[in-house]
Amino acid sequence: MMLWKMAWRNLWRNRRRTLITISAIAFAVLWSVVLSSIQTGTWDSIIDNMSRFYLGYGQIHTKGFLGEQSLDLAFDPEAVYAELSDKLPSDVQLIPRLESFALASYGLNTKGVLVLGFDTRLEEKMTNLRANTIRGHYPEPDDFGVLVGDKLAEKLNLDIHDSIVLVGQGYHGQNAVGKYPVLGIIHMRSPEINKQIVAMPLPTAQAFYGTGALLTALAVNVPSRAKLASTIDLLKANLDSTTYEVMDYNELIPELIDAAKLDVASAKLILYILYMLISFGLLGTIIMMTKERSYEFGVMTAIGTEKSKLAGILWIESVSLALLGAVLGILLCMPIVYYLHIHPIQLTGTYAETYERFGLEPLIHTAMNWGIFLKQALVMFIIATILSMYPVIQSFRLHPLKAMRS
Repeated sequence: MMLWKMAWRNLWRNRRRTLITISAIAFAVLWSVVLSSIQTGTWDSIIDNMSRFYLGYGQIHTKGFLGEQSLDLAFDPEAVYAELSDKLPSDVQLIPRLESFALASYGLNTKGVLVLGFDTRLEEKMTNLRANTIRGHYPEPDDFGVLVGDKLAEKLNLDIHDSIVLVGQGYHGQNAVGKYPVLGIIHMRSPEINKQIVAMPLPTAQAFYGTGALLTALAVNVPSRAKLASTIDLLKANLDSTTYEVMDYNELIPELIDAAKLDVASAKLILYILYMLISFGLLGTIIMMTKERSYEFGVMTAIGTEKSKLAGILWIESVSLALLGAVLGILLCMPIVYYLHIHPIQLTGTYAETYERFGLEPLIHTAMNWGIFLKQALVMFIIATILSMYPVIQSFRLHPLKAMRS
């Protein structure tokens, strides 16, 4: 305890130097935490938009479906339900889907679209389609009509109560042709989905494609990502791997996951440069502090202070500077991160167009992840501990007479 008191008093003998050092470390920690939070939060939001709000955290298909995307690989879900009837946890849901492609036409406008047949009751638990219906009304199971993405509606120049014509290829080469009233306009969180989705009740889609009761996918909805790995393992263990393929979102959207990894890697490079700048700043302060006090160290060792205790005091001073800076930085960045978490930044103009061109929502989110805050404090502690080796080594090599003459 005596060493801690002496180190603390030594720090405040030169208040200006101590405050400047703490401020520099706090500023660096603030930047590194905010940068990491934005990176994590934005990519989490993008992946959530694609997985939780459309694809599902995982999917069950007929083996080979993901590569071919053919209706001929549709399957009867009753066999899957029978296999998993008493094995799935109550908070895990399997959402039935029938997905394929078609040509949509209204007036003189034509566009290729993604047709989604969905269960009107179960789908709300995952994609919340009812709340995403911004005009018109959400269909009931027996309703005849479709929901259209808002960007697709703009492209086709149609609105609710208009009729859209769909032409495609159905099950086993059948012709799929239909004319459907537009019941509502929807806005999903993914710009790419909004540009191409036509959603209709599952019975309507099965009649359009002539698949009967068959499905192309069962989307897996779990309460959180933490439960995904165990759920996927359970599904793989209970379903015949020669008939079905069970995939999590990492396998469903590999391009997006790779883009996220690449972006995180580039941000880490910036963080490493920031850590290096902090290290040089802290090292300069430590060297200056050690040289200025060489006479003091010489006197202390001359009157009997053990060199190990002197080294301990210097180590405590260096680590205290780093920890004070880290704690101050975290306290400063917490309100910023929390505010941006509640109120994400809406990008506009060219930046928004660039995000939407890549199918991403033009919003900057932050993640309220305590692991990010603690990681920065830990990194600063490690850097300070390594740098404190300089005064520690100098104290063991100290010669009292030479130190007092210098």
